[in-house]
Amino acid sequence: MAIDFQKELNGEQYAAVSSSARSLLILAGAGTGKTRTLTYRVAWLLEHGVGPEQILLLTFTNKAAREMLTRVEGLTGYPRDAFWGGTFHHIAQRLIRPHAALLDLQMNFGILDESDAVQLFTEAIRRTSPDFLKDKTHPKPKVLLESIDYARNARHPFEETLAARWKQAGFAVDELLGFFKNYQSDKWEQSVLDYDDLLELALRLLQEQPDIAAHYSRRFRHILVDEYQDSNDLQGQLIDLLATEHQIFAVGDDAQCIYSWRGADIENIHRFSERHPQAEIFKVTLNYRSSPEILRLANAIPITHEKVFRKELQATRAAHKKPLLVQVWDFHWQARFVLRRLRPLLDGGYRLSDIAVLYRAHYQSMELQMELSKAQVPYTVTSGVRFFEQAHIRDLIAMLRVVHNARDRCAWLRVLCRLPKVGEKIAERLLGKIDEASARSGRGFWEVLADDTTSELCPREAQISWLILRRALVGARRQLPESVTAQEPTPYAPDLFAYAATQQRIVPKAEKSDGAPQKILSLLWEGEYRDYLRRSFANASSRSEDVLALLNFAERFGTVDELLFQVALQQSEEKETAERQDCLSLTSIHQAKGLEFPVVFILCLNEGLFPSKRALEEASIQEERRLFYVAVTRAKDELYLCCPQQSSPRGPGGFSPPLQPSRFLEELSEKSYEVLHDSAFPPFPPRNFKPRGFHR
Repeated sequence: MAIDFQKELNGEQYAAVSSSARSLLILAGAGTGKTRTLTYRVAWLLEHGVGPEQILLLTFTNKAAREMLTRVEGLTGYPRDAFWGGTFHHIAQRLIRPHAALLDLQMNFGILDESDAVQLFTEAIRRTSPDFLKDKTHPKPKVLLESIDYARNARHPFEETLAARWKQAGFAVDELLGFFKNYQSDKWEQSVLDYDDLLELALRLLQEQPDIAAHYSRRFRHILVDEYQDSNDLQGQLIDLLATEHQIFAVGDDAQCIYSWRGADIENIHRFSERHPQAEIFKVTLNYRSSPEILRLANAIPITHEKVFRKELQATRAAHKKPLLVQVWDFHWQARFVLRRLRPLLDGGYRLSDIAVLYRAHYQSMELQMELSKAQVPYTVTSGVRFFEQAHIRDLIAMLRVVHNARDRCAWLRVLCRLPKVGEKIAERLLGKIDEASARSGRGFWEVLADDTTSELCPREAQISWLILRRALVGARRQLPESVTAQEPTPYAPDLFAYAATQQRIVPKAEKSDGAPQKILSLLWEGEYRDYLRRSFANASSRSEDVLALLNFAERFGTVDELLFQVALQQSEEKETAERQDCLSLTSIHQAKGLEFPVVFILCLNEGLFPSKRALEEASIQEERRLFYVAVTRAKDELYLCCPQQSSPRGPGGFSPPLQPSRFLEELSEKSYEVLHDSAFPPFPPRNFKPRGFHR
């Protein structure tokens, strides 16, 4: 049955789908039916005599590829395997395999997943320089490999990328290049490739073998690329070579290019006409998702100054209500506002799953997670694991637990197993030897632990790390009040919640003292864990922000007992609510791209938070502004812009420095939102908090 394209598509979509131009760039705004436009383009081609084998479909993730091919199959009736379609890596390996001999490869080469690649890279380092891995000031292999992956995808010189990333590290970039050279040799000998090899070798094949490049360029008369704004330089070159003979149909939105940290290059879409002369550019702006009021605010965000890419989303829905600017005192009151607002939303017919809370960085949701758990509101965190379940937060809490109670074996195992060559059995043996030394000498556990000779009890590879860790733990222990340190460790609890469950109530807040948990955590962080975090995780900067949020949270408590009790309750409540189906969504804006929700809250619209401090330092404000646009355009019916005046109280009677409203709010007209004043929340101090754009 023939498709009535003019009936099933709007005018903008139909113009793009039916164009006969050789190269087309479809600038499809948020909520305008981008994938629908691409799918109907495939159907149009098939109905006009193009065979499915002449069509190449490219996208970026397996999920997106499955969705695209499923929709094409449902619309056209052609089975998905009739097309060459999938991710860039999938298509690259299909290009390479028949011509493997030309690349000195066996046709049956294997493909390494991420964990296999890290393992092979680790072996290359160990064989090249065994002492490199023993030095715990050096980054872990996975972190190094991720830096190299970025350079390969962005086509940046390795030397510059590695020097910028590790400029303060105690080793030469040439040493890292030697590791990578041996890693490449090992892969070649074993006839295996990693994901980046697939793209690089596909590009090399097309560049070095013009006959093969011409063959595929003639075969694929039509190349359709989804989410073109997310392509990196390597992928962009690959597309260009495949599209030299015939047509490219690229769909994307430069306003939603938010992945430069992964290598995405916005210049691919901005320079499309230069790369593909005589290209036509179509704009698809009719939005089916959001209310006119939300679109009015989104259109006011100054994303691009290039006229050719400027577009204004047009509403198809009836008027609803203006977005609300919510001025709250601090993060705690911000969380309470979201919680309090849920009831009228649910009474109005929304489900929890209709509501999303978006944030720039994961740690900004910690206060809200605490409030939701206390109120037993089920929620899911799609931007990662819940705050107190994150590895780095659990690590620091485990260190605090052993400082507080040396018999907490569960916590000790987590702390010690971070050391090189130390597993649970060695950790148990080490603790047993310290106990034996304590009993033999008549000294207390912590007195023995402070003795430098305990380093001899560790495996040789772990001795330096143990020395640094032990000194941090002993130094933190000395900050506890005498009433705690005078007691020798009692039989340990099997886990933190079991300990908390023995407490009848929350320990009353004590006056702040040197033994306050915030200070102890700071000593543990600065004394050992900060360096461990930096060398262990590629995203150490964002994880450091989580740690600072934990330190800020700890300032509320006068004793370690009280803090550990609250963390234990939080972890228990998270487990109890995790299985519920109808859940509130908490997610970073990056993770929310491509999703939509009837109701959206955006947290922490403040300078240094959103836009982030790193973006301000690196002058990457335009991408932050695009991220704000993505956040706003996730909302369908209601949008709440939350702007705290400060982060959180710093202990009894103290306040953190004031926060400035985000420049993104200042750039908006007061006509695009309403300011919410709620009598349930405390008034602001008398100083002027409103940015220039408020009530002009």
